Amino acid sequence: MNHSLWLYFLLVLGIVALPGMDMAYVVSSALTGGARFAAAAIAGVVIGGVVHVLTATVGVTALLASSPHMLRVLVLVGAAYMGWMGLQFLWVPPAADAGLARTVPQGASVFRYGVLTCLVNPKAYAFMLAVFPSFLSGEWGTHALRAVELSAITAGTQLVVYGAAAAAALQLRRSFVPGARSQTWMRRVVGLIMVASAAILARGWL
Repeated sequence: MNHSLWLYFLLVLGIVALPGMDMAYVVSSALTGGARFAAAAIAGVVIGGVVHVLTATVGVTALLASSPHMLRVLVLVGAAYMGWMGLQFLWVPPAADAGLARTVPQGASVFRYGVLTCLVNPKAYAFMLAVFPSFLSGEWGTHALRAVELSAITAGTQLVVYGAAAAAALQLRRSFVPGARSQTWMRRVVGLIMVASAAILARGWL
């Protein structure tokens, strides 16, 4: 790995490790659905990250740079989406099974929600606008090869960081008594964090 790729890795590591929508979704999936949901959420977020790199490569980053108001719209959409998910977690019926069914996306939808969460994450677009273009070379052949390399670095970093976050969340989940009351309050705490994060994000762009 040359020096520029090492630098890209360090920058990606910093942005991925910074708590945001993707990490909140992975942690909430682990807390409410266990290891299977955590794995599906991570897979979705990683695919979303690869899509970010590919779209930045073909020019979406340039479009957003030329139309700053579009970035603002994207940020507000992402904040609304996070707030909506948080509200789903906050409204938890008394029965644990009913609460899980109502507040946690089931099956393959965990993966789809993970992809969507990453795609509407304003932190990712800010990174692509500020950092990504300088790591692409001019000629299309090397341009495409570099995009593959950057995608691999992004995906690998997400797997490690979000995997560690999910492991910590799973350990926390195991420390709770697996009863209806503890599961209900765990989901409510997750929902409160997501709603508060959405409000802070939206306020900064209104």
